[in-house]
Order: sequence, then structure tokens, then C-alpha cells
Amino acid sequence: MFKRIIFLLIVIAIIIVGVFLVRGSEDRWLCEDGQWVKHGEPSTPAPTTGCGDEITEPEGDVVITSPMPNEIVSETIIIEGKAKGTWFFEATMPVDLLTSDGSEIVQGFVEATSDWMTEEYVPFKGELKFVLPEGVEKGILVFKTANAAGLPQFDDSFEVPVRFSEDAPMSYSLDELALHNTEQDCWLVLGDKVYDVTKFISSHPGGKAILEGCGKDATELFETRPMGSGAPHSENARKISEDYIIGDLIKVE
Repeated sequence: MFKRIIFLLIVIAIIIVGVFLVRGSEDRWLCEDGQWVKHGEPSTPAPTTGCGDEITEPEGDVVITSPMPNEIVSETIIIEGKAKGTWFFEATMPVDLLTSDGSEIVQGFVEATSDWMTEEYVPFKGELKFVLPEGVEKGILVFKTANAAGLPQFDDSFEVPVRFSEDAPMSYSLDELALHNTEQDCWLVLGDKVYDVTKFISSHPGGKAILEGCGKDATELFETRPMGSGAPHSENARKISEDYIIGDLIKVE
């Protein structure tokens, strides 16, 4: 009889522990529909972050809404966006359209559509009309600070790649490349090409050494292999890498 009671108590204890493990603690805060909801009697106050929070990348001084990066444009480009007021002078901001190798196609400007004498964002609009040079497939819009004083410490620029043909390859800046710097999202540069090697990481013969190049120019790493043999990659490796090219690196002097 005594053994049977002990056996029943053990079974009950196992059931209780199992229910607790499956259901978890009853006294906690749960995230439901973007709000923290009390479940039971939590011993801590409701969290202030982490439920329904929208995670966004911080914006820079210039934000362009038209044209978007790598958008195909015609011979009239409608430009819209916002920029910090410090980029304007007399309500205007210079913008140049260059070829992908840095040759000038046309110069112009955009105009602030509200008070520009502020350090906050100011919306702007403008358009560029140009004659496309023969054989040019890609270009770069370069927005510049209206540096009336001509002082180098006030010089700054922001670039947006555009395309003039559907057949033109995509173009990316080093700033955009730097956003793709993890094992789950790894872009890198070799020479003047941009590669998305995310899917190649698991089969890379050198293991995770490739992660050293994520989000940056990895040309030197590729050529010297400091974490490996120290010798340049083989011709076969170079051929394999071509499968992961996604575009060209923007280079503006």
C-alpha cells in the first residue's frame, strides 16, 4: 500500500512538472497585437520596448524618394526627397548627373519646398533634363552641399545610382554595401564588382574566413588569404565567384 502511494505521488509530480514546462511561467508579460499584456501576476513592471517596435535604419542627411537606386530613368529625371537644411543655400542644393565612370552629363539643382533655414529635414523637388551620351547605360546622381563659403570642411555629397537601360547592371555604393555585413546577408567587393556570397558561405572551402570580407571591399583578402595559405585564389575560385556577381561598385572621384 505504501509503495502504491509513493508511486502515485511520483506520477502526480511528473505531471505537474510537465505541465509547467509546456505552459511556462504563468506570471509574465506577453506581447499581443503590439502591446504588453499581463499574464498572471508578474513580479516586474511591463517592458517599455520590444513589443511591436518598428526597427528602422537611421536616415542620413539626404533621403531620396525619386528616383530610387538603380531605377531606369529617361531624359527627364524627376527628383524628390528631403535633406537637412544645412545642405541648402538660398533654398537650392546642387545635383550632378554623371556617367558611371565619373564623366559629367549635366549639372542642375533641386529647390526646397519649405523653409530651408533649419537643421531639420527640408523637402525638395527638381528635375534634370539631359541628352544621353551614346553607349552609356548607367549613371550616378550626385547631390552636394550648397557650400557657398567654399570651405572643404563643409563639403559633402550623396550618390544615387540610376540606369538608362534595362540591360544595364545594378550599381551599389560602399555605404550600401556596408549594410550587408552578416553571415545571413553577406555582400562584398572584389575589384570593381559587388558579390552576394550569402548562399556560398556554407560551402566555402576556407570555412567562415569569408565572413571577414562581409560588407566591405574584400579584394586584398581575396588576393592574399591572410587566414589561409597566403596565396591568391585559384583561377577556378575566380570562375566560381562570377556566379555571385550582383552589380558594379560605384566609384566617384
